[in-house]
Amino acid sequence: MKKSIILLLILGSQILISCNQKPDVDKILKDQETKERIFKSIAENHEYMTEFMETMHNNEHAMQMMMNNNMMMNNMMGNKNMMYQMMNDSTKMHNMLQMMHQKGIISNTCFQSCMENMSTKKTSDNKE
Repeated sequence: MKKSIILLLILGSQILISCNQKPDVDKILKDQETKERIFKSIAENHEYMTEFMETMHNNEHAMQMMMNNNMMMNNMMGNKNMMYQMMNDSTKMHNMLQMMHQKGIISNTCFQSCMENMSTKKTSDNKE
């Protein structure tokens, strides 16, 4: 009887200890499907996104990355010759829009709209 009580106490304590373990965040984020679900959940939830943005603003590395992206965009927009060439080269324009979409600079809706506009422009240019 004493042995079974001791065994139950040991088993019970092991169960309680295992329930209190924190998940390994790096391990969770290495699974691409799980990571995408987490990112999507954050992006689609206003409260989560607000908290995430506050966290980014308080993180030096995140702020540096955002500043670098802004500088790159400002440099591109300030270079009129390069912008003119890109606007007249559908391959370059498509590549730039795709890169911006992948980096989260433009939304999926904006990307699709730009693709449609480029397609319409290409069609109207061919008619002339």
